[in-house]
Parts: sequence; structure tokens; C-alpha cells
Amino acid sequence: DLIDFVVVMLQKEVALRLLAQPGTKAYGVPTVMLETVATVKMLMHVGPEEFHPRPKVDSAVIRLSFHPLPARAAALGVFDRKLLKTIINNTFGQRRKTLLNGLAATGLLSKDALRECVAEAKLLPTVRAEQLTLEEFVRLAQVIKTRL
Repeated sequence: DLIDFVVVMLQKEVALRLLAQPGTKAYGVPTVMLETVATVKMLMHVGPEEFHPRPKVDSAVIRLSFHPLPARAAALGVFDRKLLKTIINNTFGQRRKTLLNGLAATGLLSKDALRECVAEAKLLPTVRAEQLTLEEFVRLAQVIKTRL
């Protein structure tokens, strides 16, 4: 709780990945995991002409505003961060597979048990990881946690 926010300059493509929305190609593990601890805001674009020597990439300045941990945890509900990370990494690691098949790769539960968890979390087994919000991942992790 010592740092409320940081302002950083990154390669523009990296900044856009951190700002990506569900359902887009840029949305991935870094986007979802960062969202558990901070809100990301684009502040400005910095063109290559602003640097010497001139880089071959564009840059962007972003602000990461860190969530007060108790408030964010309450907003998301209590969750097991390690389990959440396992689920997110495995489902995005199998990017072209359905949520159910990505979850099966975790080895946490049988495929039938995972199918039940997905249904209980009110998700479709045919959805892909890049279509889920952080809140949906948390809800799924909470359901799976009850079965472990």
C-alpha cells in the first residue's frame, strides 16, 4: 500500500496488450493478471521522432493505478491467486482450444468434473479463454476450488 500508482513508458504494442479487452487478439495472460492488481490507463503516445537515436517502434506512456488490496479482493470475492493463475495460464496456453479443453490440461479435476464446474460458473464449455473477463475467471476458480 506504499505505492498508489506508477507511470511508465513502454513499447506501444505492449501497452495495447495491457489495455486489451476480452474477445480481442491482444487480450491475454498479462492483461488478466495485471487487472487483478491495477487499472491501466493510456496517457499518451510517444512517436519515434522524440528519441535520439530514433527507435523503430512507437512508445506509449501508461498509468498503472494499484487497487487497494482489501477493496479489490472484496470486489472480486475471495479467491486463490495461485489457482487463478494456473487456470488463466493453462487456458490461454491452449488459445485455440475451448475453455473446457484448456481446463483439462491443468489436471486439476476430471473432464466431467470440470464440465460441471464450468456450468456452475454459468459459462459455456465452448467459449475460449480470450472471451472471458477477469470476473468470470475468478468465478470459475471459486467453483473449482470447492471441488479440490
